[in-house]
Amino acid sequence: PWVSKVWTTVDKHQLSEMTSLIHGKYQHEEAIATASMCETYLIIKDMAQAQEVASYILSEPGCLTDDEFMDKYRKAASPHFDPRKH
Repeated sequence: PWVSKVWTTVDKHQLSEMTSLIHGKYQHEEAIATASMCETYLIIKDMAQAQEVASYILSEPGCLTDDEFMDKYRKAASPHFDPRKH
């Protein structure tokens, strides 16, 4: 039931053209399976990464630049992911 609940949520995100944030390791089979249900996604591993992504979204002083963000999260993002847009 947990998996179907997650997939239902990411389906709602896709229908609303939202980016899904997935908690897990980008190489883990469950994260990969969940990402396969998403149009646009970013997989974050832990609270430190969540805080780093939030800092980027809020354009806080000292946050990652666009290039630094993509260099760090490229493997954990959907192929067309654009941090300025999604």
